[in-house]
Amino acid sequence: MKYLLGFLLGGWAVAAQSLDSADLYGFRFPVILEPGQSFYSLTLPDSVYRRSVMPDLSDIRIVNKKGEPVPFAWLPIIDRRQAGTVVEALNVFPLPSRPVESAVTPWHVELSADGGIINIMPKTPSDNLPTSPAGYLIDRGKPNPFLAKLNALRITPAANAPDFMQMLTIEASDDLTVWRRAGEAQVARLRADGHQLFVDKAILLDGQARYYRLWWSQPDAAPPIIEVHGESTAMVDAPDVLWTGAKQPTAASASELEFDLGAYYPTEWVQLKFAEPNMIVPATLYVRDSRSSQWHQSGRGVFYRLDGVAGRIESPPLPLADQPPARRLKVVADKQAGILSSAGVSLIVGYKPRQIIFAARGSAPFALVVGRNDAEPANMPLVSLIPGYDPSRPVEAMPVSLGEPVQQPAFSRLDTDGNRGQRKLIALWGGLAFGVLALATMAWRLKGGTTKVEVKNS
Repeated sequence: MKYLLGFLLGGWAVAAQSLDSADLYGFRFPVILEPGQSFYSLTLPDSVYRRSVMPDLSDIRIVNKKGEPVPFAWLPIIDRRQAGTVVEALNVFPLPSRPVESAVTPWHVELSADGGIINIMPKTPSDNLPTSPAGYLIDRGKPNPFLAKLNALRITPAANAPDFMQMLTIEASDDLTVWRRAGEAQVARLRADGHQLFVDKAILLDGQARYYRLWWSQPDAAPPIIEVHGESTAMVDAPDVLWTGAKQPTAASASELEFDLGAYYPTEWVQLKFAEPNMIVPATLYVRDSRSSQWHQSGRGVFYRLDGVAGRIESPPLPLADQPPARRLKVVADKQAGILSSAGVSLIVGYKPRQIIFAARGSAPFALVVGRNDAEPANMPLVSLIPGYDPSRPVEAMPVSLGEPVQQPAFSRLDTDGNRGQRKLIALWGGLAFGVLALATMAWRLKGGTTKVEVKNS
């Protein structure tokens, strides 16, 4: 009996796992990536929107080679903006002497394969090297796409150095060969009667370079520099606005045009296109997510096309109010506009695609699956996916792209009977469970049941 019960429970577990299988999603997109990273980011292309059947994109999963879902989160929708000041430690190397103008540099710089400075050595050994460095060479490191140019340098002298006030000259270079002026700054630390004046910030006029040189005006009286930090501005890039192809009206009346966008786009901009010249249509826009839901007003404006000797002038895209993604849109023209014919009228919408960040758990290849009308949201909060997430700083993840979609053979979102595929699967496992229960009941009766036989004495 216990074996039958174990078999039954195992069947239920397999059934539950199968109900969340990646094969139950209508389409599979291969994820194209370079292995070796912990996190990857993906900007959803139009092809994913057109195959999703949920307004909130809750039918999207990222799966690994075994078909197991991997953790993912949605990145916040933002415009390109400054996300705050970032202070980064820079590599600092003392320079024994300052090269004479138009002369050969008196020291040799040893570089790594990626251009990082390893060591600095004099080209000609000498016993008369200065006791104090004449300057310092700074290596910012490989370019970081999430950081803008350097705005300033923060100079940290040795704590036990005497008071000083000196001019610092800054030069910049991209290759350690050609140098250009990058700024000057007065750096000072003065102490008196328990008070301290400390000026450590040098504003940069050229913050795009990788290498910088700092030269003291009086090296013999300058303090040793133990640290240099760079201040830059973290930049967050929002995805560019994508525009759909021209949509034709699916229904029309004397003053109304209805459009099926073919996907649940997070529409931000709408533009009407006219084939006829000299069209002026003041109109109100409404949206809804399905044929059974109510229309909601989302914007109002004037659409036009004017043709003259100066050429063609078209109305700019009309911004829509913030709203959940909608698939259907209706244009209702004002009465003053007259009859709005559907002939020669099309519509395009602009939207900013959502971005996903996912953890590379398991083995490649990874895939995005989409297209399931009973899916529940599976994304994690960004603060749970990325330890120490700071909204003021960009998320560092390797961008990836998607290959061509493949329609799943067993189940497809194109199933006209909604959840028919799901019902078939549930019926299959329900029949299996019923059969197992029936077998278990029969076995219990055979094992536990007894038959009394009455023997009469003759």
